[in-house]
Amino acid sequence: MPIGSGAGVHFGNEFFNPPVPVEIPVQNFNNGGRLRLVVKPTHGDRFQVNLKTPSDIILHFSARFDEQAIVRNSTQNGS
Repeated sequence: MPIGSGAGVHFGNEFFNPPVPVEIPVQNFNNGGRLRLVVKPTHGDRFQVNLKTPSDIILHFSARFDEQAIVRNSTQNGS
């Protein structure tokens, strides 16, 4: 099976076709670190990815095809 063709294949900080909804725990991710996420939307007008620590969302990424928009946001201490 080629890399990226399986559901939920994970190599360190690389994620290929993770299950939906996507919430990726961020651990040991420091300055200069790399995270690669490969997502292939198969249905619907939008998708979102949240990179999370135990208490915060460090990156909320939402592709909204129906609005022709990309939304990025984060939370810290619940706000």
